[in-house]
Amino acid sequence: MKKKLLSILKFSSAFILTIIALEVFFRFSEVFLPSMVYDDPRLGLLRKPNAPYLSLNEGFGMGRVNEYGYLGPGYPKEKDGNTLRIALIGASIVQGLEVFDWQHFRKLLEDKLSAASGKKVEILNFGRGGIDFRGAYTTQKYIASEFHPDINLIFIGGNTFIAKDDKPGPEYRLQNDSLVTDYSFAESSQFKLRTRYKFLRLTAIGNLLKRGYEFYQLSTPGKLILGSLYKEPSVIHNNSNYVTEDPYIEIDSVIIKIYENINKNGQTLNIFVKSEEYSENYNRIIRNSNIPVFDLAGEFERCRNNGENIDYWKGSNTKGHWNLHGHEVTAEFLFKNLRNLGF
Repeated sequence: MKKKLLSILKFSSAFILTIIALEVFFRFSEVFLPSMVYDDPRLGLLRKPNAPYLSLNEGFGMGRVNEYGYLGPGYPKEKDGNTLRIALIGASIVQGLEVFDWQHFRKLLEDKLSAASGKKVEILNFGRGGIDFRGAYTTQKYIASEFHPDINLIFIGGNTFIAKDDKPGPEYRLQNDSLVTDYSFAESSQFKLRTRYKFLRLTAIGNLLKRGYEFYQLSTPGKLILGSLYKEPSVIHNNSNYVTEDPYIEIDSVIIKIYENINKNGQTLNIFVKSEEYSENYNRIIRNSNIPVFDLAGEFERCRNNGENIDYWKGSNTKGHWNLHGHEVTAEFLFKNLRNLGF
């Protein structure tokens, strides 16, 4: 019996030491890292300030969240009078973890505008994967607004208006034609489950197991085994397949009206960047507002007609987020449109 207990003790000790060694190796080598996000009971999923990140899903990107919790250089909340500050708001295409910051359209656009305008230009990346139009509004109202941007570039497309954020966060409801923020998500079973097991995401190994499970759920067996050698590209839908029904159109219409009123007040200019097509219902509402729309989807269509790839990653043999050329096209397109507005 003693020999059996001793064997169990030796095995357990060796297992624990192996786990600790792997954790240390992952962290110092940055082969894999703890999660860069945490669950906030008021605003939902947020980034950890100063957290390192590594992305190998499609392209290759790595860096560190700045001290204020968004991506890119850590520009403080206050800015001087000669600074043009732009907030990027949207989902994973704006987040752009697949590339380094110096390859991201954020940096490319910042450099172009700085050289052309003679002003100090600061572009802040508040993109977050998975958010919908309501999530983008949460970002603008509660996070980006604290940094007093002159311009909000809000990226929208088909699924922006119909896909709910898959992570718990604030909801919105109408009360006497006014928008009311509902924070009851913090009492949901999903949020409680995420916070109960948040310790898993605090370790590199726990985060690796979580990501591996997600990859297994989303991928095909061939892709799982062969990786980039898999011959048929795994296609991530481009969000253009919207449905004719718009379940959130009443709430979204009020949010659009809020953006419109902000534009009328003249403090911050909200601009929609149409990255993909959306339903005619939204097209009509947005067209009748005073919100400028940059038709990036049309520019991408022109590129595709010219045989240009903007979302295919040769190294990983996948089609999904914007590749390096996609970021270059986006930066040049936004630069031209902003200059046409006098910036």
